[in-house]
Order: sequence, then structure tokens, then C-alpha cells
Amino acid sequence: PYRTMYDPPNYTPFWKRIALPAGEINPDDDPSYDVFSRVYHNDFYWGFSPVYHLTESDVNYVNARYDAGVYYTDLFIGELLDLLDSLKLTEKTVIILQSIHGDDLGEQGNYFHYDVTDTVIKNALIIRFPHGEFEGKRVPEQVQGIDIMPTILDYLGIPVPHEAQGNSLLPLLKSDGSASPSEFAYIDRMPWWEYNLSKWYLEFQSGRGAHFPQSEKTKLEEYRRMLQTDFDQLDYPPGDIAIRTNDWKLMMRKKKDLLEKVSWWGFITGKRLYLEEIELYDLKNDPYEKANVAKDHPEVVARLKAKLLQWDESIEKQKAQYKKDEKRFIIPYP
Repeated sequence: PYRTMYDPPNYTPFWKRIALPAGEINPDDDPSYDVFSRVYHNDFYWGFSPVYHLTESDVNYVNARYDAGVYYTDLFIGELLDLLDSLKLTEKTVIILQSIHGDDLGEQGNYFHYDVTDTVIKNALIIRFPHGEFEGKRVPEQVQGIDIMPTILDYLGIPVPHEAQGNSLLPLLKSDGSASPSEFAYIDRMPWWEYNLSKWYLEFQSGRGAHFPQSEKTKLEEYRRMLQTDFDQLDYPPGDIAIRTNDWKLMMRKKKDLLEKVSWWGFITGKRLYLEEIELYDLKNDPYEKANVAKDHPEVVARLKAKLLQWDESIEKQKAQYKKDEKRFIIPYP
């Protein structure tokens, strides 16, 4: 939803031509709605009160910009494909397009990428093989980014190393009965907004902070100290983990009370962020994950939770190392 220095001269008329979808106005007590209003007017902290009340037209505007951004990206993909054609490399090239994460745009009644919902974690994967092989083939089974490397090695006839975590997608494309799709997909989200982005605003925007009244500076400093106290500075910060199958999605908050307490959204809006410790969604009947059915399916919860915790224990988590006096712009992923 941002206008940038890289927008072409005709970009504004372009996105204005995108039809506006029906907007969804969220309840006034939704923290993400309040954060959305602040981002919309580029003012996160000033006054610690809503800086603007979004209208349905505002929400439609942002959704239209998102759709326009997708279409805008498609124009660049077209340029790449045209270049390969002009160089006569199209039929010698495997073209792989994989998108980054998505965003919540009101589907669950909130905004941004702050959770492990499907609207956030799912991404597009398109592979074009030379000479139209597998053209138009769509894989309905769950696949993952870690499947890309085994797929390419398999296509080139190169043995897939046993350390590879993913599976080749070629058997799924060939439908020859030998396919081994990913039964389980695992997701890990650290509280990046609180752990890293908040530090960036608090520590490195001194020019902007110099104009804050003392009451605002005091509140910012108290939040910074709380983060440093509640987050173990030598450990990987606890966040959300999830496990997904074709039919079910289990989300788990490793330290729910801590995540609610340190919430960046809650800090700048003054509204408490409420989380469920365990969430289970029936993806076949509820693809937008609106109804938590954990209490209705305890056996599914138990099975998926055991798999998820086993996976989580097996993953080495280590913060990025920093040099002395180095500014912490590096995201401390494992």
C-alpha cells in the first residue's frame, strides 16, 4: 500500500484503474485495524491514539493497491520472459517463480502479516519446464519451498542428497503413482516486529524521536526496557509454530502470555492483543480459518501437536552473532 520512489510515472493512474473490491471494516477494538490506520498515514507512535479513522473507501484503496502491485509485478515477469525469448534461451531454461509471504487483508478480520494464517504463509509457486512439458498441470497436494531443489535435481538427472528435506514434484506432475507429497508442513514465526522492528524504531530513528514530547519518549523507553527484560537476549525468541496438512492446520503459541504482553500492536494502540494457545482449523470446510475447532477434535489436536513439538525440538535455533558496537539491523533468524 506504499507509494515508492521506484513507481513509474504512470503508476498512479494505473492502480486507480483497478476495480475496488468490497471492503471490510473491522471492529474499533481490533488492534490490527488501529495499526493499519497508523501505517496508512505513516504515523506509528505520535499521541498513542488513533491518528485517523479508516473508511470503507480507505480499505478498498489499500486492497486495490495490493492487487495493482501483483499485476505490476506480472509486467516485469513478462519482460523477463520476452528477454529469454529474444536470446533464444526459453527452451533451455527452467523458469521458477515463487512469491514471498502474503498479507492478511481483512480475511480473518485483521491486517498485515503478524501470524501464521494461510493468507500469510502460503505463496505462489509456478514452474515452467522447457518445450511445454507438464504445461497446464496443477498440483492439488500440499507442496513446499523445500521441494524446489529436489525437483530441479530430479529433472536434471542428478541424485538428490539424502539430507534434502523436501521431495521432488516430478512424480506428482507425472501422476505415475510414485509421488510422495509433503504430508506435513511446519511453520515457525518469531516475534520479529517486537524483537527487531521495534528496536529499529526506538533506537535508530532518533531524528524523528527528537520531536516527540517527553511523555512519548518516556513511554517508548519503558517499552524498550520491557522488551530487553522479557526477551532473553541470548536466546531465540519464542513465537508461533504451526503444522499443516492438506486437511488440517494446528497453530500453537509457545508463550502466549509473553506474546500478548510484548505485542507491538498492543503497545502503540493501547489495546490488548488476545491470542489462543492452541488453534485448529478444518481447511477443507474453513479455508479462511475463521472457526477454531480445537475443542471439537481433541484427537486431531493431540496427533498434530505431538508431531509439531517433535519437529520444534529437532530444530537448532541460534541467534545471529553481532560484532562489538554493531547496529542490530540483522534479523536474528536461526
